[in-house]
Amino acid sequence: MSAKSRCIRLIPAVCLTVISCLTMAQPGQYEIDGNTARDYAAAYSSQDLQSLSELLADNAVFSDPSNHYQGKEAIIEGFRTGFKKIIGTGPDSREIGKFRSGNEFVHIALLDFSMLMSPGGLPEAEYRFKVDFTMILKVENGKVVEHTDYVDTEAFVSQLQAQIAAAQTE
Repeated sequence: MSAKSRCIRLIPAVCLTVISCLTMAQPGQYEIDGNTARDYAAAYSSQDLQSLSELLADNAVFSDPSNHYQGKEAIIEGFRTGFKKIIGTGPDSREIGKFRSGNEFVHIALLDFSMLMSPGGLPEAEYRFKVDFTMILKVENGKVVEHTDYVDTEAFVSQLQAQIAAAQTE
């Protein structure tokens, strides 16, 4: 096959890619969904339940390795309960990166936070953690329809165990 015929065969694929990029670059739903993801991530970080509620679809789903909530009201109630346990953030919290793939948005961060816990029947106490965190949002028509969180549970558990051991030797 000649170089010319190979180039001609690539034209439809290149055209589809260009059309797709031009469609996404035009103002409209693409930008709206991007703004929704940005605003939702900021509201989640600041624990702003009112803004989160406004940005969630009625039938949204939240999941992480230990929780699953179906519907906006259940998600907000789950956040309300979880946010009460977080009593502070540390200076090392920072965004590591973020990217978009279609209508999914990935945020990667290092979290430095303290929370009240009573692990294994111990008295409630403050525990501090520094863990890697990933949040994936799926946005459709300006509303978050899926929110999935992942945290480095190995680091979380080892830090918790170290803090428990230290408290028991005091």
